[in-house]
Amino acid sequence: LEFRRVLFRSGEFSSTGAGSCTIQADAAATTDHTAGTDYVTVTIDKAMPFVSFGIAPTPEYIDGSFTVNASSDSSEPIRYEYVSGPCAEADVTTGDFSILAAGDCDVRAYVVENMNYYGTDDTQTVTIAHSDATVTISIPLPTPTYLGGNFSVGATTTSDSAIDFSVDSGPCDVVD
Repeated sequence: LEFRRVLFRSGEFSSTGAGSCTIQADAAATTDHTAGTDYVTVTIDKAMPFVSFGIAPTPEYIDGSFTVNASSDSSEPIRYEYVSGPCAEADVTTGDFSILAAGDCDVRAYVVENMNYYGTDDTQTVTIAHSDATVTISIPLPTPTYLGGNFSVGATTTSDSAIDFSVDSGPCDVVD
């Protein structure tokens, strides 16, 4: 009966990137054995990063633009793009978007794939609120007299709609 002694030792390694890592194990020569070597290749997979948005901004139509903010653990920079709705991409690197109208605007943040990370993305809906319209009657006001003829009152608005006039109270009628 022949008795063989087997020595076991493990080596600990850390990954420094994705790819193929070839590990070599060596045993030195002794008085009873020659030196020995063996190799094994370990495939280190890419990491799956996350992309996550912060709290969605709450812009109004009148604001003109808004900025979204996302974070990621990838080494690649975050890029932003328009998906759908009443907005337009203004800057792919800063997350700035132009407002075109009130409504829900979907935007996307993403990182591209590289040697060590897969690409990934996240989508956020930004609700663009209607702006309150302001109507201002022009000053100075006319000083009409009874039976003195028609008079005009002007007004401006921050809205993109037409201004309609009506009588709220008192002895006058809308002519036009």
